[in-house]
Amino acid sequence: MPKVSVIIPSYNHEKFLQKRLDSVFNQTYQDFEVILLDDCSQDNSPEILSSYENHDKVSHIDINPKNSGSPFSQWQKGMDYAEGEYIWIAESDDWAELNFLERCIEKLETGSDLVYCRSVKMDENDQKISDEFWADSLHSTRWKNDFTNDGKSEICNNLAYRNTIPNASACVFRKKENLFTEDLINSRYTGDWLFWVNYLKNADVAFIGEPLSYHRNHSGTTRAKKDPESLFLRLVERIRAIDSARKFCDMGRIRVGEIRKYKYLMQVISKLKGDISLKRLLKVIPLELLIYTYLFELNQLRYRWKK
Repeated sequence: MPKVSVIIPSYNHEKFLQKRLDSVFNQTYQDFEVILLDDCSQDNSPEILSSYENHDKVSHIDINPKNSGSPFSQWQKGMDYAEGEYIWIAESDDWAELNFLERCIEKLETGSDLVYCRSVKMDENDQKISDEFWADSLHSTRWKNDFTNDGKSEICNNLAYRNTIPNASACVFRKKENLFTEDLINSRYTGDWLFWVNYLKNADVAFIGEPLSYHRNHSGTTRAKKDPESLFLRLVERIRAIDSARKFCDMGRIRVGEIRKYKYLMQVISKLKGDISLKRLLKVIPLELLIYTYLFELNQLRYRWKK
């Protein structure tokens, strides 16, 4: 039985797929199986995956005849196939350093349930966009060094505010059962955030401050969709993850002292108010967050007047 199950969920990433596959098969740590999934790609991705049918590391190739509509249903399918003790969801448009698995397994074997590393933003031409790491906005130095933490503390101090595990490809975690709720399966944009919250309710986490994973930003990602409806649906999923975290931590309503940590959400809400009805917004956004957004806009207006 392999120690690690590497799940590669693919969708229309023909341009990036070979680099991803090479960075998996050539890892310095080799005790793994590879599960190749395709969600009815319209490019040459299925043909590329099928060419690995006889590779000694490949245990499953599953190509959907119809798109599932959710990347997280593909995660679930991959984990159902998985035989390994640990799971690596290696997204098909990302890639990793060749010692990524080796470093992660070292951390997992010391007792942590989930380990992730700092990742680097790259564009579709393999050029670095920036060294910015999404979690740094909460703490400027924490995610530049190794650390370990208990799951509850990680949820209550960090994941309750933003998705501080922003790149699934940068994670390896111990396989667990019953992780996929209906809300998660129905997610399309930020279901990974809800997944980490659910997972860490009964788990410990470790972080590697060295960037070992490369996280690609390009026009084909769901993050690239900036139309009002996509932004709204992404907001709904973010609020869902925040609500799950805050309820688990018994944090109650969002307090004034926490406003700064949700500034990025208030900026999205402010953009949406002209396109999404107030009635629809109120169905998903905590009332206090909407009020804080109006106050945020007022402060911004006062600042411009002073200038």
